Amino acid sequence: MAAMGVVKDCVPDINTIKAEGTAPKAFKEKISVHSHIKGLGVNPSIFEVDTALINPSSGATDPKYQEYIDCFDVGCGLVGQYRAREAAQLAVDMIKEKKMAGRALLFAGPSGSGKTALAMAIAKELNTAAPFTILSSTEVFSTEVKKTEVLNEAFRKSIHIILKEEKQVYEGEVTELVAEETENPSGGFGTVRDINPYM
Repeated sequence: MAAMGVVKDCVPDINTIKAEGTAPKAFKEKISVHSHIKGLGVNPSIFEVDTALINPSSGATDPKYQEYIDCFDVGCGLVGQYRAREAAQLAVDMIKEKKMAGRALLFAGPSGSGKTALAMAIAKELNTAAPFTILSSTEVFSTEVKKTEVLNEAFRKSIHIILKEEKQVYEGEVTELVAEETENPSGGFGTVRDINPYM
């Protein structure tokens, strides 16, 4: 019992404060390594800058390089990787124009180079225009589930179907209702009654 008192003494007192009013509950997003990324941060004016004239080694002294750097937003959560972000913006534009249907993007590079961050930024840029499924290699190469099952499940999650329903609407005044009786198409003694409106 003495140990119980020691543990009880180690736990600090917690004062709870009851909030007054009815504040709306905010949706909490999971906090992860890349949860701060808000998009690519590429200004559309980037494609007006002639990148062939830019010398990255000259740094801030070159006005063309500074014009190029100014096309990127720092508040998006990404730092550096200007060429990769520019290429990713091209891919985003193609996806939005529906020119990349059935194709995939492959990011290659050493660990820590920003592949996942770039993929998350692309997903944020697309918003809900295209489905985005995160799949880590540890999920694919687990011993519990087959690789094909994991990949099939990821593909099923990524399928984006838009259902549209068409209806025919007739406008006008009904002048006559005619009841028609026909024989039952499945046989038997019953009849089928249809009421057809005439306008």
